[in-house]
Amino acid sequence: MQDLQFRLFGFSIRVLPGFWLLCGVYLLFGLQNQEPIWAIVSFVAVVFASIVLHELGHAVTARRLGLRVGWIRLHTYGGDVTHDPGRPWQNLAVSLGGPGAGLLFGALVFGIAWLLPYNLYVDRVVHQLLWVNVVWSLFNLLPMCPLDGGNALGHGLSVFNVKSAWPIAWAVSAVCGLVIAGAGFHIGWFFVGLIGAYVVFNNVQRLHIWRQQRGRLF
Repeated sequence: MQDLQFRLFGFSIRVLPGFWLLCGVYLLFGLQNQEPIWAIVSFVAVVFASIVLHELGHAVTARRLGLRVGWIRLHTYGGDVTHDPGRPWQNLAVSLGGPGAGLLFGALVFGIAWLLPYNLYVDRVVHQLLWVNVVWSLFNLLPMCPLDGGNALGHGLSVFNVKSAWPIAWAVSAVCGLVIAGAGFHIGWFFVGLIGAYVVFNNVQRLHIWRQQRGRLF
């Protein structure tokens, strides 16, 4: 299966096959919960559009700060943006640009919905938009690498020349991931629990590699 490629606002966007697998998971969850087909389809569309918006937030911020942007990619884990490495403060701003775009869009949706008369279909889509753009963005700001909040923590510590900035960020991420995994599995939010478990594994691995490299240097 080939990648879907298109351009939007001057940025090259590539949708990898894994992203459609992610959409399929949402579809299965919706069918399992006996959601209406139209609601499942609208949710998948909302997820697609919102992830593109999120990554555009990163890309626009990077370009505004003078960094060359490569691809915006959508994949199994959501999405990412390739861009030239910048200074710590630039990278911090880029990390916050994605969730910032989602939160601003969520506020806009809430404001418009407040003015509209009640409609079952519109109300459902509005709730989906708010859930993906506000709740997911806030979750994404938790200090857990490789989420934006964890990356922002690492770059933020680097701005102030904190010694071992990234190992500190990885350690905080592992602890936070452990809490999220425990809470997610305890209350039955299996997907959230898996994210937390992945964060723990990912950051423990990073710390292990860092300690090995540090041992070779000394």
